[in-house]
Amino acid sequence: MPRVVFMDEATRGLDPLVARELRAFVRQTLMEKLGRTVIWITHHLEEAEELCDRVAIMNQGRIIACGPASEVKKRIPPTQRCSLRVEGLTRQALDALRAIPGVLRLQHTTGGSDDVNLRLVISDEQEPLHSVISSIVSFGGKIKHCNVQSLSLEEAFVRLVREDGL
Repeated sequence: MPRVVFMDEATRGLDPLVARELRAFVRQTLMEKLGRTVIWITHHLEEAEELCDRVAIMNQGRIIACGPASEVKKRIPPTQRCSLRVEGLTRQALDALRAIPGVLRLQHTTGGSDDVNLRLVISDEQEPLHSVISSIVSFGGKIKHCNVQSLSLEEAFVRLVREDGL
């Protein structure tokens, strides 16, 4: 067996279960047990993040970022995406949330009954999220759901490619 194995879009066309099994085989058998180097070529960046020690992002045939996924993501100003469902949020509270340092973007939609769905992009620090939650509570809002996500490799890819094209 060769020391380097190239796998170009290996999971394309596979159902999710078989794709998961293939990734497990590659990781456990090829990489860990047999010690092979696997070049995993994919448009599914969650696969790259799961399998690869290093990733390379290409744009128009040029490598524009290379390294561990965590290092590639650090090239983008760190942000988090927050989704909250809040009951009893006033217009005044929304204005206060927009004014919090570290809140980079805020969108809101009205849900059922008295619910407001918030989507925020905040700097990747604890203080803005803490300030958002404190502000909601101080204005009498009740948080019914909160989900926080860090920057994904896919989002970093999109932003790096867009910046490269400028």
